[in-house]
This record gives sequence, structure tokens and C-alpha cells, in this order.
Amino acid sequence: MKTNSLLILACIGASVWAWQQNPAFAQSNVIFSLGNLEKGRVWTLVAALFVHANVLHLFGNMVFLFVFGNTLENTVGPRKLLTIFFTGGLVSFIAGLAFMPHGTGMLGASAAIFALAGSVMLVSPLKFSWLFLAPQGLIAIIYFIYNVVVAYEKSRIPGYDPQVAYVAHIIGFLTGIPFGIALSDRWKRNLLITLLLLGIYLAIVSGAARSVFASQVRRYSITHHLTGANHTLCSEYGPAPMPQSSNLVFRRNVCIRARRISLVWSICGRPLSIPSNRSLRQVPST
Repeated sequence: MKTNSLLILACIGASVWAWQQNPAFAQSNVIFSLGNLEKGRVWTLVAALFVHANVLHLFGNMVFLFVFGNTLENTVGPRKLLTIFFTGGLVSFIAGLAFMPHGTGMLGASAAIFALAGSVMLVSPLKFSWLFLAPQGLIAIIYFIYNVVVAYEKSRIPGYDPQVAYVAHIIGFLTGIPFGIALSDRWKRNLLITLLLLGIYLAIVSGAARSVFASQVRRYSITHHLTGANHTLCSEYGPAPMPQSSNLVFRRNVCIRARRISLVWSICGRPLSIPSNRSLRQVPST
């Protein structure tokens, strides 16, 4: 069995076990926090890497671990995979404390997986993921940029969740970069490839967005013109009926699309941190 598969099984087993424990026990023994560290509970630094807040948090992280972990293990071997995983996770937890509110605890493999993603971006960016239908280098840099933007401009990004340790994700990704440089003689070329993929992706998304917006504007203009003409015609022969407002329909369609986009973003990159005074089952759904 692959080492990455063992990591996935360990995360699943540890999470299921932790969900069955008393909240007070979990708070003191599986969640990494400054308070636990000051009390000498250093094992929480490792335990928190495998335990997740709930099923959705676990599922999301395991999907990304499956993709990036398998690629890295096949490329550089199991030992280096474990080195990057644990280094990224531990560094992110410790350094992340400086950016977290006092009394905040952290758990989950997200930061460690971001370290794997940062390495894959420089080692094998063109490795195609059939799960995401995109090159893995593109997936890695998109989620890194998303976390940077959210951490910097929280109010402008749909799906922002105060329970997510976005800064820890960023630290994890940056921790994986030196490993990627050390493991690939072509890291500069691979970085350029990743940036080129990102540019193509942004151009496609931008063009599609402009096309959708232009289509909506044309539809609104035509509908507004027809309802206006109908109103004028009817008023010549009697009281004009009250037509359904095309403006309201247009705004309703836009709101529906906005909610869909927000839902997609809300399941990308889920919580690493939870307040230390809350149990695992009390963490908001991820």
C-alpha cells in the first residue's frame, strides 16, 4: 500500500475516533493551541494534523491529499512525501499562532496538503488531475491565490469563513516551495509553465464572464423594450396591465448565480482553526 494511502487512512481513523471522544478530552489532547503547548501537550502538534472538525472538512482535505500526495509520492518517493507533509503542517501550526486570535486552536491536514501542492507546482505542474479536470500546477496556484486574497480582503470574497485558518494555508504552501526547488532541476521552467497556465485560465474565465454579462444585458434590454411597448399599446385601449418587472427577474437571476458561486467557493479550502472553547462537533459545517 502506498504511503499516501496510509496518510489518508490515518486521517480518517483519527478523525472518526476523535468524534467519539468527550469534547473536553478532544480539546486537551487533539487540538493544537498555544494553551496546550504551554501545558506541555506537545503531542497535539502531530495529532492535530490528522484530526478534522467534521465529515465535510475531512472529505475535502482527503480529496486534495489524494491528488497531490499521489503525484508527489510517484515523483520523489514516500520518504520525501512524508518529510514535506509533516514539515509543512508543523511549521504552519507553529507560525500560524502569531496570526490567530488569542485562545484559537487549529486542526486538520490542510496546511500540510498546501505544502504538498507548493512542491507539486514546481516538480510536476503539467500532471493532469482527472478529478479536477485541470493540470495540478494550475490547481495549486489558484487555491494559493484564493487564500492570499481572502486573507487580505476578507469582505470582498464570497464564501469567507472566519473559522478557516487561511494564513496557515499560505504558510504551508510557502513551506513547500523550497522543497520543490530542491527536488526539481527544472523548477524555473515549471514555475513559468504554471504562470502560463494561470494566464490562460484567467483569460478564459474573463472572456466567459464578459460574454455572460453581455448576454444578460442584451436579454434585459430586449425584455425591457417589449414590456415597455406592451404597456404603451395597452394604455391606448384602456387601463394597462401590470407586467412582471423584467428588472426584478434580471436581479433575481443574478442573485441565484451569485449564490451558486458563493457555494462553490465556500467548499474550497476548509477550516484549519476552531475556537479553543468549542468541541469538534460544535464547529460550523465546512
